[in-house]
Amino acid sequence: MHISYPKPIKSCESPSHETLNRSDCEKEASIGTDRNALGVSIHRLNETMRTCFVLSTFGTHRCSQIRSFCSIHHTRIIHKSSPNFNDSRNFSSSINTPLTAVKRIGTHSGTFHCDEALACFFLKLLPDFKTAQIVRSRDPHVLQHSDVLVDVGGEYNPEKLLFDHHQRGFHQVYSPEYQTKLSSAGLIYKHYHREILTAIVPSLSSTESDLNIVADRVYKTFVESIDGIDNGVSQYPTEEKARYEIQTDVSSRIARMNPAWNESCSQEETDARFERACSLVGSEFTEIVLRCVKAWLPARSVVLNAVSDRFSVDKSGEIIRLDRYCPWKSHLFLLEPQNEIKYVLYADEMKRWRIQCVPVHEVSFESRLALPEEWRGLTHDELSDVSGIPGCMFVHPTGFIGGNVSYKGVLKMALKSLEMQGNTQ
Repeated sequence: MHISYPKPIKSCESPSHETLNRSDCEKEASIGTDRNALGVSIHRLNETMRTCFVLSTFGTHRCSQIRSFCSIHHTRIIHKSSPNFNDSRNFSSSINTPLTAVKRIGTHSGTFHCDEALACFFLKLLPDFKTAQIVRSRDPHVLQHSDVLVDVGGEYNPEKLLFDHHQRGFHQVYSPEYQTKLSSAGLIYKHYHREILTAIVPSLSSTESDLNIVADRVYKTFVESIDGIDNGVSQYPTEEKARYEIQTDVSSRIARMNPAWNESCSQEETDARFERACSLVGSEFTEIVLRCVKAWLPARSVVLNAVSDRFSVDKSGEIIRLDRYCPWKSHLFLLEPQNEIKYVLYADEMKRWRIQCVPVHEVSFESRLALPEEWRGLTHDELSDVSGIPGCMFVHPTGFIGGNVSYKGVLKMALKSLEMQGNTQ
């Protein structure tokens, strides 16, 4: 916000800057004291008027900031040399000029969660809310002045910028391919993912197909889990008992930023913690987006070429070759025909070769066709003797990956595994 201050009018100049004669100057000096006193009074009146104007615009919760703002400018005027009536009149005109209101993002106060922290981070990436103030409250009279509401209000209406998900009958999902109910984070991402992603990587705006691929990938690998956790959606059937707990996810880390049950914490401190929570989840989201664009997306064409060339590797079409490792799993599940591919062969950084089994789905530890039981846990000469294939290095105890010193050797491992387990066509 910028306020321009009028230049002082010299004591021997009229407001129109015409020069006064000597007697006029003497008259001006004789009544200077009275005008100075009147000017200070008007300054104080203007300060009060300004306070009322700003309070009506921004609400009483900013009272301390407004008092500070007014006192700074009041002091500024008081210390100008010989303030006079004309100064006060011009200053009054300046401060009563309508000001551009700071936009407000409204969310609930009290215990905060990862979803509204991420939703607020998303909104602050948008041009309309880049400089917006985040207001945390459960008072409807305070929240009604917000320009956008997230995670509070009991209503979902994107036209009115209302983004709550707690109300009865709410069943929004990101797209028909997903079943996870959206939280406030997912709602904002669903409506503004294009603006959010291009704010982080502007070049995405030039290719519609890449932007759509990245948007879906980022939702699947980051935002969806936050939606699921906030809505109490289990990753697996509830009758299944978890073998171990995960408390290092970003939702858990955000939850631990709240005051403990036996910790005394003011509203100001809780709000400050919420700001840190927004920064934390925002930085992790940004890392995910950058990694996706710089490392994951370029691998798509590599995997596509490998799938297209798979019959040149073996007539079965169940083996693909990558000349170097790249993140292949998610691309393969999107690009392959009918779950045909069983093994992926690729060179490591030492130019030795790996055989990795394709999992039953992207994040599964179960393979479509693991390497033979007889090979598992063996290394080097022992593995080569048992398999009958020279140059073997290892096979993991679970059979999901193995290694050989050469491409020829690792291809033999793949072909023999298919043969031993009856998967040749």
